[in-house]
Amino acid sequence: MAPRLKLQTLLEEILGSENAYFQPGANVTMEYPAVTYSVDGLSSEWADNLAYKQEIEYQVVYITRDPDDQTWLEIGRLPKSSFQRSEVVENLYHYYFNLYF
Repeated sequence: MAPRLKLQTLLEEILGSENAYFQPGANVTMEYPAVTYSVDGLSSEWADNLAYKQEIEYQVVYITRDPDDQTWLEIGRLPKSSFQRSEVVENLYHYYFNLYF
């Protein structure tokens, strides 16, 4: 299974639903709570001018209507996950992470 599909499955398990969206377009209607994620970078380790290890960096955003929802903490516990910030947009609580996977 491709790494992104493994991440998709992992995020769906954390959510307990299929509301995980990869690079959703403007025409996607999301159900909440939800996670959106997109490619944000690439980390490469080099030897002899060859990349021998690469990890994709994703920006992961957990979105919920409930200000007391603690699910975002589960995302923060993932290996190589780094909490960046939170904000409220149109009465939805957003929690931003950078995640290497």
